[in-house]
Amino acid sequence: MDKLVGKPQALAERLIEAERSILVTLEERYQRKCADLVSACTRIRKILGRDLPTWPQEKADTYGNTVARFEAAVAAMQRDGEAYFKDVSATTSFEDYRALCRMLNEGKSIDWESPEFDRHVGALKQKKLLELRLV
Repeated sequence: MDKLVGKPQALAERLIEAERSILVTLEERYQRKCADLVSACTRIRKILGRDLPTWPQEKADTYGNTVARFEAAVAAMQRDGEAYFKDVSATTSFEDYRALCRMLNEGKSIDWESPEFDRHVGALKQKKLLELRLV
């Protein structure tokens, strides 16, 4: 009997700590998984003067529903980005912009004079997502 004293309390404390870490763990996972999406949406929302994208701050009633909230945030960022590029999607899509943001996040340089990237310059300047600067 003495071996059980304090065990339920310790287990309860570990369960409470695990429950608290759910949001942190999901946020870290989704931030890694969707870094280019978050980066692209953050840049777009700054241009529009809107609130920056955030991950859910409260858990739902179940783990699955909490994950669904994160998935809904991802879907909302994707929809916002696609809507922002709708008028220039013939030359540059939101997916193109995400790929460019991914390159920047990875520390890769973009050669804007290469045909691969040059075709995006006009659309990105029009959307105020690219500006040319004197060096």
